[in-house]
Amino acid sequence: MKKYIYPAIFEFATDGITVRFPDLPGVITEGDTIDQAHEMAVEALGEYIELALEGKEQLYEPTHIKDIKLTSDAEQKALIAVDMNQWLKKYSQASIRKNVSIPIWLNEKVQEYDVNVSAVLKSALIDYIAKIEK
Repeated sequence: MKKYIYPAIFEFATDGITVRFPDLPGVITEGDTIDQAHEMAVEALGEYIELALEGKEQLYEPTHIKDIKLTSDAEQKALIAVDMNQWLKKYSQASIRKNVSIPIWLNEKVQEYDVNVSAVLKSALIDYIAKIEK
């Protein structure tokens, strides 16, 4: 994986900031502040690139930022970068298989109550990691 950098247009309005990517059809996001708009732009770019790498979207060459034309004084252009290794670690829904051992009595309860062990384990691990990282 690598880092991808695409130009974006930030359009400022009284009710927030809209961000669009001229080279990526349909990739539009928004935020209430410049920080939030930038964060959402990175997330949107990462989502699009993930789909492109899976063959579900076309990955176009980025236009040089100097060639991007603005249509109003409310617009600004910026480069948005996403490191796909970091992005996939944070956002990807891809799963891996883990072999887990539980006591027989607990397995019987899991079956009795039709518990989705993967979902419960994932939720517990997310909570556990969040506590550690505080």
